[in-house]
Amino acid sequence: MRKQTEFIKEHSLSIFKQAATAFAYMHAHGWVHRDVKPDNMLVNSAGELRVIDFALAKKIEKPSFFAKLFGMRNKIQGTRSYMSPEQIRGEALDGRADMYSFGAACFELTTGRPPFRAASSQELLEKHIAEKPVSPQVFNPEVSKEFSDLVLRMLSKKREERPRDFHEVLIALKTIRVYKNPDAKPGEKAK
Repeated sequence: MRKQTEFIKEHSLSIFKQAATAFAYMHAHGWVHRDVKPDNMLVNSAGELRVIDFALAKKIEKPSFFAKLFGMRNKIQGTRSYMSPEQIRGEALDGRADMYSFGAACFELTTGRPPFRAASSQELLEKHIAEKPVSPQVFNPEVSKEFSDLVLRMLSKKREERPRDFHEVLIALKTIRVYKNPDAKPGEKAK
């Protein structure tokens, strides 16, 4: 993946809206992607986004009586840097699992790093389950407070505390800016 920071900064709001629209559509049709990450969001030179890699996509299912009774778990699949706590635990997933992963992707695309880093895979998974992420503004002071707050909401450990669905994210993206001063040059102070 070629991360061109100026291009991403210039098109970030459009990219995030296009991705949220794609995931809203996917979830409305009963599917969860399960591998949302920057590498699976391709953007061409015109700023048009395509979501790719549906290998792990799965029909959204309600946990069955027997699954609850016997503690049956789903196979844990996804990319560790972006997996939601419920995905790590092997629980039944809905669109809010993709919401968490999208929040992690937004965090990385605006800061240049994922929300959590660790020395081992197990430690990384534990951080997704238990550690509260810091604001994206800590790593990039140009990111607006409103966008940082939205990202942190998407990264909530409890799915009930995340936005209800991607339609809610789209509504939020209509009224906020990703960066405080989107026209600033690198190294220029934010207004």
